[in-house]
Amino acid sequence: IACGAVFKFCANFAAAMSLWVDKYRPRSLDSLDYHVEEAGTLKKLVTSGDFPHLLFYGPPGAGKKTRVSCLLRELYGGGVDKLRIEHHTFTTPSKKKINLSTVSSNYHLEVNPRHVNVLIVVLTLQAARFSLDVGIYDRIVIQELIKDMASTAQLDITNQREFKVVVIHEVISATRSRCLPIRVAAPTVENIVNILCNVAKLEGLMMPTDLAKRIAVASDRNLRRSLLLAEVARAQHYPYSCEQTLLLPDWQNFVADTASRILGEQSPQLLPSCILLSGDQPGAFTLTTELCPVVYIKLLFLLSVLEIRGRLYELLAHCVPPDVVFRVRLSSEAFSSTGISCSKTGHQKHLCIGLLDNLLSSCDSTLKYELVNLAATHEHRMHLGQKPIFHLEAFIIGFMAMYKRFIEDTLGVIKLNGNREVVGVLRGFDPFMNMVLDDCQEISKSGQQINIDTVVVRGNSVNIVEVLELIAPGAGVAWSCALSCGLACVATAASVVEVVSNGRGLRRYFVSSSIITVCFPLQGMAVFDSKDALWIIPVSVVAGIAAIALAGGLVIKLVFKKSDKVFLQGQNIKLPMRLVDKEVITHDTTLYTFGLPSTEYVLGVPAGNCVQLHARIDGEDVRRPYTPVTLDDFKGYVKFLIKAYRKNVNPNFPAGGKMTQYLETLDVGDAMEVSGPFGLIHYCGDGLFEVKGGSARKLSATNINMICGGTGLTPMYQLLKYILNSSSDRTKIAMIFANQAEKDILLRDELEQLRDQNSAQFRIWYTVESPPQHWTYDVGYVDQKMLEEHCYPASNTTVNLLCGPASMLKNACLPNLAALGHSKENILTF
Repeated sequence: IACGAVFKFCANFAAAMSLWVDKYRPRSLDSLDYHVEEAGTLKKLVTSGDFPHLLFYGPPGAGKKTRVSCLLRELYGGGVDKLRIEHHTFTTPSKKKINLSTVSSNYHLEVNPRHVNVLIVVLTLQAARFSLDVGIYDRIVIQELIKDMASTAQLDITNQREFKVVVIHEVISATRSRCLPIRVAAPTVENIVNILCNVAKLEGLMMPTDLAKRIAVASDRNLRRSLLLAEVARAQHYPYSCEQTLLLPDWQNFVADTASRILGEQSPQLLPSCILLSGDQPGAFTLTTELCPVVYIKLLFLLSVLEIRGRLYELLAHCVPPDVVFRVRLSSEAFSSTGISCSKTGHQKHLCIGLLDNLLSSCDSTLKYELVNLAATHEHRMHLGQKPIFHLEAFIIGFMAMYKRFIEDTLGVIKLNGNREVVGVLRGFDPFMNMVLDDCQEISKSGQQINIDTVVVRGNSVNIVEVLELIAPGAGVAWSCALSCGLACVATAASVVEVVSNGRGLRRYFVSSSIITVCFPLQGMAVFDSKDALWIIPVSVVAGIAAIALAGGLVIKLVFKKSDKVFLQGQNIKLPMRLVDKEVITHDTTLYTFGLPSTEYVLGVPAGNCVQLHARIDGEDVRRPYTPVTLDDFKGYVKFLIKAYRKNVNPNFPAGGKMTQYLETLDVGDAMEVSGPFGLIHYCGDGLFEVKGGSARKLSATNINMICGGTGLTPMYQLLKYILNSSSDRTKIAMIFANQAEKDILLRDELEQLRDQNSAQFRIWYTVESPPQHWTYDVGYVDQKMLEEHCYPASNTTVNLLCGPASMLKNACLPNLAALGHSKENILTF
């Protein structure tokens, strides 16, 4: 018995410590959640008695290895789970010894080879060495990581009959021709959402559908990564929130940061993005390189390449495959402007995975074709070569040169004369005329005066925005804040404008190109004079104040107007609750406390109603109604007072109660499903009852008689607390509580405390079958005398509530109440 207990403890501990991706992995073909038809095909292959060499292929996290494991269990049963690690030493024809570690059972062998060509020779010459007597079935060899060498070696398996080969990675066509290919497509977003919600339900958690969709998209429909992200999100924050931040893998954040650094090298601080022109004399062009000399620019470029090289080495040293650099997902957002069809993805939100993916999401649409072509070229060369770092670095340098050239070609430098008039643009691009302006082009013969020297604009068009330089520096800060607030409220399209003033440095503004600028169609030039712009100051200030007031109102509404969330969602919807505490009240009664998702939730059971607890016991779905002893003013948890009916205690019911015995076996942390609310009696407050069912009616009471026995107290106690906690409800209550012995009286201290605090509204009387010494209450069953002395008399405003054993209600309560003149309409039974 001790050994069995230890084994059970170890098994439970291992299950509790397992990751969700391993804990809930399907173990048979019938339990797969998607691609059910393909699973049926595999099952037919098993039952046919023989099957060919198999090639499972598909994207990562689609379920290839899971299906192979299920296929093995279909063939050999549970014996394939008894794994052992073995170390083998093989000698190649060149007398070189190779050490190889394998994971195997009595029926299969899993190989993770570093040198596939050597492994193939071993399997060919020494297949019998691994073969065991497993009946009519063949030996199965799973080669997991052979794609690096499969392009240069061929599996010579045509003459082997001692084993079958199941490959789950991409290989050359010669190998594919000898295998039956089975494609395992990535699960859809809906498949992943359903699986995540089911796993969370099994864990006793509630996962919002919107969050599950975000996880499915963030994982690129990789089910393994989705489960890991969901488990990390659970550890990060629970209850789940639809807006909570998803913690992506460190390597993915590192790749995104590397892409940002590559793009950042094109900024004016590190690489030359423009040439500044001074215009002290009309018509004069003077090249100035004071901010970024040529030698300094070359040095920065060299240092940036070395930094990126170090980051690439960091990725490779942490076993991130070099293919990740060129990995890209064709999403609608990434290629919306290129015309590439991406309807297969079905995702609107683009999540960057590889380095190329990050670069594409930040590049101009005119660069994307050239960037993809550059990446494809270097990826092809990387597969042909031996050192991935050389090809990765070549790709980065090629992109930086291409991006720098694009920036230089699309930046416009505007020339001003001594009178601060715009007279030309050098090396700019005119999108309206679709031509590159290599020389100084005349903009306007008359010119227009503005209060800045040089304007540098990023983008496909040139926009000039006036900056009020005549305002004092202190007032300039206030003006900038007011302008920013106003534009944030009313701007419909923003463009980044960099302004270089008279020795005052570089400043950057986000300006609405559709409201403030005035466009010249022929030249793509927009000029805005400060003399005509004074009206925007009060407008911006007013708009900023309005935005602040609106934001404050929203904050107040969100913070102070929160309403309680209801946990129960209906009688047909079962939701998981996790047991957080068990308290033994008597020898056979326990107070169970179940946690709700958060302190913002209430159970949502009206006074007088109950819920149903669900469990699968001995292969049977069992459900029982129970009334919580807590009201909805208890947030975050709910309590049930339940009496256990054990085996061989009651001769009339030797098997005992299935549900109550099951509840006793629950440990803190176990989950239980609940649905509801249920009930035909609804207390509306102030003595008003609504009775549903065949004889639906309403009853108004000034007095309530509660007659209960044993755990029939629970609905009475719930209703009692509801009435006594209400400041406006003046309904009077008299309770008779029957039990077998004094020790069986439930919640006696709580009941007597309520009586002492509400003596004018509530009174209670006990009766037991086996009284102790000095017992001051009644003895025996409920009778007419007891009802007459301790209950309110019969009237149209007196309602009798009954809950207890059927024999008590039938033989004691109903006949005696009728004898005292209480009508059937005023007797309600829970």
